Amino acid sequence: MASADSTNELAQCCGDLPRLENPSEYTVKGTIKKTPNSGIPYYEVAIDVKRTDLAVIQFYDIVGFESSQTKQQADRISAGLGCKVVTPDFFLTVLERTREIIEVLRGEGITKFAHVGHCWGGVQGVFLATVPDLFHALGLIHARTFTAEQGAKILVPIINLPSKNEGLQPEFHEALRPGVKELSEFHLYDDVPHGFSSGRSDWSDPLLKQRAEEVIQEYVTFIKKILPKPE
Repeated sequence: MASADSTNELAQCCGDLPRLENPSEYTVKGTIKKTPNSGIPYYEVAIDVKRTDLAVIQFYDIVGFESSQTKQQADRISAGLGCKVVTPDFFLTVLERTREIIEVLRGEGITKFAHVGHCWGGVQGVFLATVPDLFHALGLIHARTFTAEQGAKILVPIINLPSKNEGLQPEFHEALRPGVKELSEFHLYDDVPHGFSSGRSDWSDPLLKQRAEEVIQEYVTFIKKILPKPE
């Protein structure tokens, strides 16, 4: 299982990501749209698009869809990967809504789909990663402590980025199936609490802000490696 060697390495790999701004002063870069069939609201952002084959579907934390901090992280992922990022309003029927969002994006010519989930959104991702033909990669940010049984069912490479509250999860990672385990990564953010990267965090705290920036940098690096841009 790979892990991050240093924050300097992260900065060198993805130093061009936008820095986090004060949420009360930040203007989101995307727009709210609705799916044509069910009218599912979703936040969509596409900054300096270089990849039309890839989309990231972000799952928020318990603070929910309206969080400007979670939308700011979506904006940073879009800027870092040069692809479309959508954050649907998920609190009802997660699987059905995920499938409908993916069908909308497939209709736009997108063929690869990456998950990123904070807190509750990470828990949903572990469930969705057991469903064939949805996601090609999974990102878990301060989600929860998962079991070996859950790990054995995951079908795609994952990057697991827990806080000190979720802790080390060796049974979960050891249970990943061959072909998934070798491509997956783990990095424990052991100096910050659950919720540091998204809607419930206080980014006026310098350490929380720094780790929230770093965790998205690490996710972006992983997606670039697992789902490289076609030549």
